[in-house]
Amino acid sequence: MGKVIATDADSGRNALVKYRIIPSGSLSANFALYPNGGIVVLGKLDRETQDVYKFQIEAVDNGKSPLKASANVTVHVTDVNDCVPEFYVKSYNVAVDENMPSDTEIAKVKAADCDINENSRLKYLLSTNQSHVKQLIKLDTKSGSVTTKGEFNLGKASSFQHCQVWKR
Repeated sequence: MGKVIATDADSGRNALVKYRIIPSGSLSANFALYPNGGIVVLGKLDRETQDVYKFQIEAVDNGKSPLKASANVTVHVTDVNDCVPEFYVKSYNVAVDENMPSDTEIAKVKAADCDINENSRLKYLLSTNQSHVKQLIKLDTKSGSVTTKGEFNLGKASSFQHCQVWKR
């Protein structure tokens, strides 16, 4: 993941530097150090749970009266596309008047994704196995607006379902 480097102007055995994480609660328990100063992650980090970790590392030389220095380390956890989008409402029920004009908004679906930036962008898609549905309504892929596309006629269809949201 990263590495810290400390130098010591002494020579021989006194110039050897050892590193340690200064304990600070559970935060430092997520990380460990190799003897050469390499920082490693222990286990999984999840940006949605915690996006920044801060801790200190101490470097100690090998002299008879050891000298030490410390440095602050800040780890920023980047986002990965690991969250499933969720609708605010699980089921949308809409009543539509027969012979309603085209381009009338009849519903607006809304979903959210706890990822950030590009990973949180949603694209709404209409998924159905009912062929008449796509002749009657359209779904704006960006806004989630559901509008009429054709005339509703109760003799042809009285109900339809299945609107799904997908990540881009």
